[in-house]
Amino acid sequence: MTVLSLVSGVALVALVGWDIVLTLFHPAARGPLSYAANRATWRATRGVSIRLLGGRGLNYAGPFAMVVNLLVWVIALWLGYALIYLPYIESFSYDPSTPFAAKGLLEALYFSGATLTTGGFGDVVATGGVLRLVAIMEAASGFGVLSSAIAFVLAVYPLISQLRSTALQLADAGSLELEGAARLVSQAGPSKLTAIVQDLTEDHEHIKRFPILYFFESGNREESLTTVVRGSSLLLVALSCGATSSVEYAPVYADMVEQVLARLLDDLERDFLGGRRRGDAPPRPAAGEARYALRRLCASVDPTDQESGVEDRLDRLASLLVRADMVLEGLAREHGHEAQRMLPQ
Repeated sequence: MTVLSLVSGVALVALVGWDIVLTLFHPAARGPLSYAANRATWRATRGVSIRLLGGRGLNYAGPFAMVVNLLVWVIALWLGYALIYLPYIESFSYDPSTPFAAKGLLEALYFSGATLTTGGFGDVVATGGVLRLVAIMEAASGFGVLSSAIAFVLAVYPLISQLRSTALQLADAGSLELEGAARLVSQAGPSKLTAIVQDLTEDHEHIKRFPILYFFESGNREESLTTVVRGSSLLLVALSCGATSSVEYAPVYADMVEQVLARLLDDLERDFLGGRRRGDAPPRPAAGEARYALRRLCASVDPTDQESGVEDRLDRLASLLVRADMVLEGLAREHGHEAQRMLPQ
């Protein structure tokens, strides 16, 4: 029992430390505790929002997830150190003027909590050099968790604004519809397209580094991840269709947007929507159907040129747009937005 308590406590403390390192410092990996807490908070908030609030309330999921994340770190450390103290709790020094119950888990939790919050009252003191060092380590851990929480908040919230800014930029430019995206390509110039590609690349990297960004829902569709996916997808079509074949820089930006969009769809499918694994995901159209739908989409911009500039990348682009439509359906289902397919039926 002593060994089990010690091993469990050390493992829990180590897990929290590893989770904080991955969450704050690793550029791509997810902290297992943080990621599980974020998803659980999202599911709970989404369930309450849909069943009791008529779809309202999802904009609280992100802030709730931040709070739950911190609580998970604190509670796991609290319990982990308590399990380390538990086998030796009877050997601790107790103030004789303070009544204590049977010296067991409750006293271990009390001492662990007081040490973690650096609010020790001196009524219980660890004995032995090793236990005293462990208590000092726990006090340092408590300070570290608080500092990590502050750093987490300061790192995440500016990125939320940046993601919403990208979505609004695409919406204001009219790229939520193909005609507007084609007008953007023809009139904006390479400097504007470079800025959009840079913003899309940074947004993808931010979501990859801080998955909690996915769970921040503003309630405004034009500020959402849905707008980023749809706007960048239609921008890619506009860059690839024959309507913009006279724009000499279009193929270069088409390649860049295609790569950014493919990476973003990969992460959304794998980490959040499970589109490639979920059994109830809608079936994808056959390659021929997707290619025909893409030609119709391009023809809606330039009826006189249905194939010029498209044929070379037709299969790859059609497949990517099918994936984008599936992700948009998943985002609509998860975030309560209206699903709007891009490929004509």
